Amino acid sequence: MRRGFTLTELVLAFALVAMAILALVGVFVSGIQLAARSRDVTTATEVGRQMLERVRLNASRGGFAYIPAGVYSFDGRVGQPAVGVAPLQFPPSPYPDITQNNRKFSLVVTGQEVMAGRLKSIQVEVWWSDKSKVLLETSLHP
Repeated sequence: MRRGFTLTELVLAFALVAMAILALVGVFVSGIQLAARSRDVTTATEVGRQMLERVRLNASRGGFAYIPAGVYSFDGRVGQPAVGVAPLQFPPSPYPDITQNNRKFSLVVTGQEVMAGRLKSIQVEVWWSDKSKVLLETSLHP
């Protein structure tokens, strides 16, 4: 009568347990990465929302002409300056960038006049890496 396990059985059992542990660690690491990406997307969305809200507020204070006519683009990633005088400069603060959660978010504000003097479209891209961005868009009328 034989008692105990052979060396082959022990090595096989250890290998199975090690693979299971590695799989669990991989799932855990993926979860941490997904949570960080989710935090960045949420923060970028909030930054873009705040930018659009400031544009709307400044347009109500400074008139519809506060928003540039025609087609325009302000790229905060390359340091393109805003136009106008604070507090009614366009794009408003925090353009060109803002740091939150130890990460820099750069803003790109583009837009166009959809109907002359009646409807303007504004897009805000919030970038936090070369490949990661969120895009928000709104339309304003007088």
